[in-house]
Amino acid sequence: MSKKKVIGIVLATALFLCAAIAPALPEIGIAGTKALIFTFAVLALLITEGLPAGFIGFLIFIMQPVLGLSSFAEAAATVGHTMFFFMIAAYAMSTAMTNVPVSRRILKFFIRHFGKSTKGLIFALCVSVAVVSTLVSNFPCMIMFLPIFIAFINLYRNEDERRQTAKPMLLLLPIAASYGGICTPIGNGCMMLGSSLLAEAGYRVSFPMWFCYGGPCAIVLLLVTFVIITKMFPPVELDLSDAAGFIKELDDSIPKKMAANEIITYVIIGFMLYA
Repeated sequence: MSKKKVIGIVLATALFLCAAIAPALPEIGIAGTKALIFTFAVLALLITEGLPAGFIGFLIFIMQPVLGLSSFAEAAATVGHTMFFFMIAAYAMSTAMTNVPVSRRILKFFIRHFGKSTKGLIFALCVSVAVVSTLVSNFPCMIMFLPIFIAFINLYRNEDERRQTAKPMLLLLPIAASYGGICTPIGNGCMMLGSSLLAEAGYRVSFPMWFCYGGPCAIVLLLVTFVIITKMFPPVELDLSDAAGFIKELDDSIPKKMAANEIITYVIIGFMLYA
């Protein structure tokens, strides 16, 4: 076990003990004091990765009634909450999407329509990120596309040109992922929470209806942001022969025939959007 993990476990244990015996702070009372210290203990474990994530989740469930923050019944009720299963489904979808070449297929489609120039290729990359981010959380989506962005940047042989083009591309990558995340209820954690709160209030919003509101906003924001950033940091035009090699390499990395797991993923996505 690494030194960092040991520190995390020791610190969390000390904080849990403090939460059990700490006096009440006058501003927030005994329950608020315990909840605050409990939160810091959990953060210590998460930041240092002192314990496996699944065990930390179980520990959070157990320690709430032990510290008197809630009863066992109340803690168990949160596990069966609709939001809990919705988040599991959303992150399971993120995992499935990262294991099939759907991101590269989407990128190939947009390159075919926009990839006639350097700016067009960059725009195709940004749109692809935004589209995938509608079904994959922002951070995993960025991880999926970062190697593709870096491969494109490395096509520049001149160091100054590479740096100049890297600025707008690496700015647009997280921005495009964020904009795509607002299009659906599972695009990011905030959308998941918002969808759950709306459902609890009696306003169940379907995927198509959510996109009717979030989609136009994301499209306008992406277009405006792309224009502004490429004006502030204009990318250097790339030799078309180098770009053709990049596109061919991308095309070769996509299986010509869909595997069974990829077909199953598309079917599940279709059912999810329909439901």
